[in-house]
Amino acid sequence: MNNAMLVLASSSPAKRQLIRAIYGNKVILYAPKFVDSPPLRGSFRYAVAEAEKNALAKALEAAENFWNVLKKGAFLGADTVVFLDEEILGKPRSKEEAKKFLEKLRGRWHVVITGIAIILKAPRAVRLNYSATHVLMRNYSEEEINYYLHTGEWKGKAGAYAIQGLGRILVRGIIGCYYNVVGLPISLIHEELLSLGIKLFSGNYC
Repeated sequence: MNNAMLVLASSSPAKRQLIRAIYGNKVILYAPKFVDSPPLRGSFRYAVAEAEKNALAKALEAAENFWNVLKKGAFLGADTVVFLDEEILGKPRSKEEAKKFLEKLRGRWHVVITGIAIILKAPRAVRLNYSATHVLMRNYSEEEINYYLHTGEWKGKAGAYAIQGLGRILVRGIIGCYYNVVGLPISLIHEELLSLGIKLFSGNYC
């Protein structure tokens, strides 16, 4: 399927830039209308299921809009949540909630979970998977929290921070995939696409 196209269902500039950097003009970008759930409580497995469920909802929305447009293609959805103390933190709905998130995370380890869903048009198939990365935050000050909130970067970010932006100053270290924390575990996605027979690269390499 070297002539296949990939539709990414995401409004995130970071995810869009990352997928385009890898697959270039083989990617179609779609901004889903899907709205994330507010913070929830549950086990790690429940957090994974929630991320995968949301990713599937985004992929299905993209498929609904592009199914008749593409002859060969796949539809990709991804959803990222932060897991801490049996609490599942998604995107903060306000500056006040973002502050609560950052205060909870301060000086502690948490797990960033990104669920992915791939819907293949032909042969029809659905693939769900996830990536998990452990992240340790610095014991940052209240002044640093307020400064970060003032930048507005927390908006639309799971756990209220962006490791690829100014939020990197809040992070002490990670164990696992960096790009998963950005919101798109690109190596996992690439492996899943290959396993489904989708190669988004072609040409003579000699």
